Amino acid sequence: GVTQAVGLLAANEVLRALFAAGPIAERLHTALPALVLATAASVATTLLACASVAGTGRVEPKVERLATEQYLECATRVELGAVEDAEFHRLLDGAQFGAASCRYMVGHCVSTLNGLIAFVAAAGVLGVLHPVLLPLLVLIALPRTWGALRVARQRYVSTHTWMEHTRAARLLGHLLTERTAAQEVRVHAVGRFLLGHYRTMSETAETEQTRLARHRAATELAAAAMAGAASLATYGAL
Repeated sequence: GVTQAVGLLAANEVLRALFAAGPIAERLHTALPALVLATAASVATTLLACASVAGTGRVEPKVERLATEQYLECATRVELGAVEDAEFHRLLDGAQFGAASCRYMVGHCVSTLNGLIAFVAAAGVLGVLHPVLLPLLVLIALPRTWGALRVARQRYVSTHTWMEHTRAARLLGHLLTERTAAQEVRVHAVGRFLLGHYRTMSETAETEQTRLARHRAATELAAAAMAGAASLATYGAL
């Protein structure tokens, strides 16, 4: 964030020096220190971003492992009767999904934190240039934020709603491929029957994914329209 703010201020100084009155050689000489500073800030930003990616790559598998170990340890302590309960398997599926999602959650949190820092840095630079630009920056950022939150909530609700459906489809896939069930599947000739049910469930899941994609497209279109209107208002204010 600091390097981005320095880079933005340096870029502003470069533009101010280049568009000032006077000979071209003198303007270039005046802009040279700010240009060097902007270049150094850009290099520093890139190096810090690479370090962030490397650090995130080390943390993600550790978080996933710890989350997986935690729910597996809890699963080994349940009573035998609970294993036959459908609610237990529903909770176990949720725990498995949550443990796998922890890996991506780390990356999303880092990206969100980096975006927030960049936003604060941009706000600080704009505040130095002109205080009126601060509310305009918030006005531009709000529609995109609303769109991202709305899409994420819809996907979260869909995932939890369709968790049983996903588990049943996965179970059918295992019955068609596992060695322990291969003999019974062939003896009773139920392969086509199971495959037909798997195909039907997969098509139903595809319909839900299509609905989510359409909802995301509509939400992003609305967010882009609002952001465009905010940008137009910003240019009008400038």
